Amino acid sequence: KIPPNYGKKYSDAFEAIYKKISKQENIPLFPFLLERVALDSNLMQLDGIHPNLEAQAIIAQEVKESFLDLFNQ
Repeated sequence: KIPPNYGKKYSDAFEAIYKKISKQENIPLFPFLLERVALDSNLMQLDGIHPNLEAQAIIAQEVKESFLDLFNQ
């Protein structure tokens, strides 16, 4: 996902690329890494786009859980 200030048309096209590649290459589509941190200003840098140091453990856990889910199917 990209920040919403890019506009709906661009955001939709951006996300569609990854969906297309996932389907075309028969690989799982990884979830949005910042799902649990992006809307929490305490977990983001001042630019509001990049996660801070505290968010890294949460993101790592998301990645770990996603990989475990993939291999347990």
